This record gives sequence, C-alpha cells and structure tokens, in this order.
Amino acid sequence: MVTKPGWLGACPQIGTKVDKRNPLLNSKLSGNAILELADDQKKIKIERNQRDYFCYILECADGTFYTGWTTDPERRLKQHNRGTGSRYTRSRRPVVMIYLEPQPDRSTAMKRERAIKALPRERKKKLIGM
Repeated sequence: MVTKPGWLGACPQIGTKVDKRNPLLNSKLSGNAILELADDQKKIKIERNQRDYFCYILECADGTFYTGWTTDPERRLKQHNRGTGSRYTRSRRPVVMIYLEPQPDRSTAMKRERAIKALPRERKKKLIGM
C-alpha cells in the first residue's frame, strides 16, 4: 500500500507510457500501479495490495469528467463502460480513466473524491496535467 498521499502525473506508474491517439494520457508517472494502453482499447492494469484505495477521474465520451473512488480501478472502469458503474456515465460511454490517485484508506479516498468534485473544470485539468 502507498503510504504517502500525493500525486505525480496522470496515473501512478513507474516509467512513461505513450498513447498516440490520446496525448492527454502521455505523462510521466510514478508509484506502484501500472497503466497499460492497448492500440484498440485503453486498458488499466494495477499492481496493488489487497486493501488499497484509489480516487479516480474518468473522461466521458462527451468530454465531461466523472470522479469517484474504488478499491479495484480495473473492475470499476469495466463497470462504467458496461453501463453499471453510475447513472452519470451510463449515457456518456465509452469512458477512459485519465487520473488515478492511490489513497491510504477508505475515509481519505472518499474525502479526496469530494475535494476533487468541488474543483472547477480548469483546476481538474491542471491536476490531471492537461
């Protein structure tokens, strides 16, 4: 589990991954999670401990952002893209996970989600690195 809260980049990962179709995801990343980008579909693979918590931002097909928290980012992204993740993203598919922030516990993840949701769009873009 990541012990220090904080964020460096679009997803916590060692190294840099490049997606030629979406330059918004091309950024320097650090941490213990790994982001894998496939040519046909963006996929996220996370190396993590059983009890990790994450706060995330999705970019919807209409360009809007959705913020949430989860213990399993890969499962949650699949739920959103199936239409079972949330009412908001159900009509805005497909969604892409553009920001992932590890949190030390559930309470912190929920508080961070609320703080990110309260940010104006421009501040969210700055946080993501857009």
